[in-house]
Order: sequence, then structure tokens, then C-alpha cells
Amino acid sequence: MKRYLLTAVALVAGALPCFAGPFALVPGPDLSGDPGTTLTWQLASTNTDATVYLQILGVAGANYDGSQVDSVSFGTFSFPAVPPSTPIEIDDFYSLTWAATATPGYAFAGDFTITSAYCEDDLGNGCGTSSDTLVPYSASVNESIVATPEPATIGLLSLGIAGILSRRLRR
Repeated sequence: MKRYLLTAVALVAGALPCFAGPFALVPGPDLSGDPGTTLTWQLASTNTDATVYLQILGVAGANYDGSQVDSVSFGTFSFPAVPPSTPIEIDDFYSLTWAATATPGYAFAGDFTITSAYCEDDLGNGCGTSSDTLVPYSASVNESIVATPEPATIGLLSLGIAGILSRRLRR
């Protein structure tokens, strides 16, 4: 009897949808840029369920030093409902613009918290329990490249020519 009960529980658990990792940042969580440039993340949403919509209810996150960043926005991200059986849908998600005076090497990291639920339709009707998904990110200001002065090429060339001329004059 115990064996049949375990088999029944396993079958029921296998029939319930599993939604592990429906979100990812594109091109990836780690972005960097020069002072004054804009970094943009896109959110890839995956809905593997064939019957319900994946509805994004809210987003929070991105703690940064305001003196290093000029502007922050959630871009054109409109909290879409991802249709059933949609393998991947990419939307502009979040962007920030480094200040022109941003300190090279400055970095911050954390997690975006994305609250979502699975709903009967794309209007958010008949939603189940909402859940939070943590999506990691980091952003950094590129290290400035200091130009290393090259040896004075003209000076070396001049010394070489002078040496050749002096040798010819001696002959």
C-alpha cells in the first residue's frame, strides 16, 4: 500500500507545472561602460506552460551611488504577459547612464526582484499565487586606459642617421 501511495504522489507531483528560472538578463548580468555611456539590460521571459500566461507584476532593485549615475529608467518595459508556450520573449528592461565624471572602477551589484504569477489570460485574471524571482546583475565603469608614452621614435631615428653619417665621414 505504501508503494502505491508513493507512486501516486510522484505522478501528481509530475503533473504539476514546475517554473524554475523563467527570467534571465540579456546580454547578461554583468555590464560595464565608459563614463557618460548608457548600459541597457533586456529581460528574457520564458513560459513553458501550455495553458497559462506568465504575468510580470512588478520589479524592484538596482541600488547605486547617485553621484556616479546620471539617469536610470525601466525603458519601454511594460510588464508584459508572456503567452503560453512562449520559449523566450525579450523586452527592454532597465538602463542607466553613467555620469561623465563617473569614477573608473566604480561598480555595484545586486538582484532585481521580479514578482510574477501565472494567470488564465493576458489581462491578469485568474492568477495563482505570486512569486519572487531574484535575477542577479552588476554594473561597472570601465577602467581608464592611460596612454604609455612610446620612446621618441624621431629622436632614435635621428641618432641612427647621425651615426651612419659620422661613420661615412670618417672614411
